[in-house]
This record gives sequence, structure tokens and C-alpha cells, in this order.
Amino acid sequence: MHGPRGREPLRPTLDPHALRALSAALEDHEAVALFAATYADLLDRRVERITEALLAQDQSAAMDGVLSLKVSSATVGARTLQALAGDLETLVRTESWVKATSVATHLVPAARAVRVAVQAFLASPRG
Repeated sequence: MHGPRGREPLRPTLDPHALRALSAALEDHEAVALFAATYADLLDRRVERITEALLAQDQSAAMDGVLSLKVSSATVGARTLQALAGDLETLVRTESWVKATSVATHLVPAARAVRVAVQAFLASPRG
């Protein structure tokens, strides 16, 4: 199977090892669970901000939103969203608005899948 651009293999929606490693490093499972839940709750607004910025061709706002999504997704282990944000970062830097807007259409379903995966992870005994 391939990702949204058809060339690269699909990345996992959520890599649970990232949250487990963060929990072990911080020695605070509750804080990591709260971070992951907050991340999932904020996804819709983050995606909306990015989409609005791309449509307005606002490079500063788009870059701010994309970098925020990329870093927080990497921390949580949301590899698909992390990769999409990385792709968008490149496109925003070069002001490739049409391509960026096209790639951004994959954010909503990816965010939905991540939100479900985070909720399932947090509800699981190992989460």
C-alpha cells in the first residue's frame, strides 16, 4: 500500500512506542496521557488553521501551523500526520500553494484516524 502521494509506503497511524518511550523518559504516565489526549482534541483546530492559512496563502501562519503539527505529531508518534506536515513544510517554504492545498486534503482523514488511534491507545491496558 502507498501513502497519499502514491510513492512512499504507508506509515503507521500511531506508533505506540513513541508514547511509551515518552512516558518512560518522563516517568509520568498521567502527564503523557494528558498530552496525547490534548493533542487528539486539538487536531481539528490545527488542521483548520493550516487549511485556512494555505487558502489565504499566508506563509507565516501556514508554516506556524505545519511546524506545530509536525512536532506534536512526532512526539505522539502520529507518523502519517508527521509526514504530511513535513511535505507541507517543504511546499509552504517554496510557496507551492496549489500543491500544498492538494496535500492538505489528506489532513482531515489522517487526523480522524489518529484521534481514534490515540483514544484506543489511551483506553487500552498498555496505554
